Amino acid sequence: IQLSQERNAAQLAAAEARISAAESEEISAFLISLLNGASPEVGQGEEVTARQLLEQGVERIDAIEDQPEVKARLLNDMSGIYVFLGDEETSLRLSEKARDLFQTGAAQDIKTESDTYNRLGEALMFLGRSSEGLPYLQKSHSLAVDAFGETSERAMFLLARLGLGLHENGQFNEAINTLREARNGYLKTAGKNTEQYVDILGNLAISLDAVGRFHESREIYAELIPQSVEISGKLHPNTIIRLSNRGKMYNHIGNYEHAKTDLADALAQTSQVFEDEHYSQGLYSSWLAEAMAGLGEFENANRLADAGLQHATTHLGLEASIYSYAVYTAESIKLIENPAHDARPSLERPKQTARSLFGVRSPRLSRLLYIEALSTYGRGETEAALDLINGTLDQQVQLQFSLERRAWLLKARILDELMRYDEAADIYNSELEVIEANLLSGEASSLPLMSQYARHLRLTGDLEQSAQMAEKAIAIGQAKLPIGNWITARAHLEYAMTLKAVGARADARTHAEIAREGLTLVFAPDHPLVVQALELLE
Repeated sequence: IQLSQERNAAQLAAAEARISAAESEEISAFLISLLNGASPEVGQGEEVTARQLLEQGVERIDAIEDQPEVKARLLNDMSGIYVFLGDEETSLRLSEKARDLFQTGAAQDIKTESDTYNRLGEALMFLGRSSEGLPYLQKSHSLAVDAFGETSERAMFLLARLGLGLHENGQFNEAINTLREARNGYLKTAGKNTEQYVDILGNLAISLDAVGRFHESREIYAELIPQSVEISGKLHPNTIIRLSNRGKMYNHIGNYEHAKTDLADALAQTSQVFEDEHYSQGLYSSWLAEAMAGLGEFENANRLADAGLQHATTHLGLEASIYSYAVYTAESIKLIENPAHDARPSLERPKQTARSLFGVRSPRLSRLLYIEALSTYGRGETEAALDLINGTLDQQVQLQFSLERRAWLLKARILDELMRYDEAADIYNSELEVIEANLLSGEASSLPLMSQYARHLRLTGDLEQSAQMAEKAIAIGQAKLPIGNWITARAHLEYAMTLKAVGARADARTHAEIAREGLTLVFAPDHPLVVQALELLE
């Protein structure tokens, strides 16, 4: 193996020597031509936009005929620029051109070939075609291992990209293992003070988030954000992305105040750095809307959700995954405010798109089916809602931890409604470990689950356990959420109903009044939770 790697390294060095002079001359000429502005035939006397310059650059790259390795490298670089601009379709087209140079034998530089497959895999990932992109990322890493060695810095870099690909493909645990291997390798080869190492930390954090290991990801973010600011700068796109991902993590654990701070900062910084059409504007608006909803700021939440949806529709198109997520967010918030809201008409187009792009099983479709089930349940169609939520959970795709928890929570609520208490109990028992972990960490993410479990225990006659669960939910809510927050108010409501059931009417009225005050701050008088609180006070 070592001799093979030495032979490959010698061949690589020879290839580099052959093309280096031509490459330098060709790239210099290419850059000068772009910096000199538009060609004479483009808009004489008119100001040329950066995008027009890029389009001219692509035309000039296409015209290169006698230096295929140089052409491939320039295509890869241009592909990366278009990804940065959010134009994944053009990025993919350029990467495919570079790939074809190697598949036809015109280009033979192994480093550039490895880079080409990496670019192509990433472009497919950005388009939501992760299952197609993953083999290219695997091949890219394999070529780097053959050329440079398994422990080389280049191989570690591409191993990290493979880890991100596994994450995008829903293979979260495999991603965590791969990214940890890449992190450990980078510590040995390049150390901590590199952008690549920080990038690995960021991807490891989001993979841990995906499987609900928030305590571990939070520790990583504590190292990641300051290091990213130091190495790349506060306004560097990667720093902004990492800050937004931490905000999203705070959303998951119910720490909406911190989520709001991080996501508002990320959105403001994005406006300074990117043009309006950049994909992150809409995405961060949707995430910030979720934080606002958690805080009960529904007017701002709806405004941001609508802005995210409008941005995705205008700049990305209806096939983009961010458009699908924006629909999910906007409809989720509407259903919190009004459980009887009919979200189904808004879901039809993104559902059709998800099926046409990814088939009948995909995380994107699962997310939309969950919203459809929630809306159907809110409109009193309980059996139909159960069928839909079963469809979400039976997709045979690995769901993000937070969506999976919500889906099981909804199924348990529906089963309680149908008085199928034993089946609901199986779900709650499987979630007890999550509840206990949250109780130990003091996170607020399990508050809805705890309130609902308190309700289940009350319905099944276990009033003592119901009261204890509601008390724990209230304690966490008071410690982690703003005073009067509607999520804590819901826990007070469940506690009041249990107290009434055991005959403690005075205490029940006290907690019902606290619930009413919190709920009426954000919900209309006919909201089911407000109605329940008022009924307890009669």
